[in-house]
Amino acid sequence: MNISMKNSNKRGMTTIGVVVMVVLIVGNIFFATMWIKSNSKLKVVTASREAEVAHATFMVNFIEKVLKTENEVAFEDRLKLENEVRALDNKEVFDQWKKFVESETPTIAQVNLKDLLASIARSIQVEAMR
Repeated sequence: MNISMKNSNKRGMTTIGVVVMVVLIVGNIFFATMWIKSNSKLKVVTASREAEVAHATFMVNFIEKVLKTENEVAFEDRLKLENEVRALDNKEVFDQWKKFVESETPTIAQVNLKDLLASIARSIQVEAMR
């Protein structure tokens, strides 16, 4: 009887060991899945935040270098703004920028300026809502 109890006890321990291993494996799969989902959401939020900051930075620089100046905008400043607007990778903002830069009269430039600022503000709002 002693030998059969030992074998029975070993089988019981083996069964418990297998159940514990299965539970641990399932738990690891569950937590790995949750981590992957959280990580992908974090990447989306980070990208959205970076785009929001880039749009806001361009808007601040535009206000400082173009709207607040009394003189003609320096070539270096125009080049910097052009590079910043291209880096936004936002077709709507870039198209409005081109319209503003290519304005033929001060009146048209003023209308295009309003459209450009509205486009930037909309882009910031869209990024903030993500």
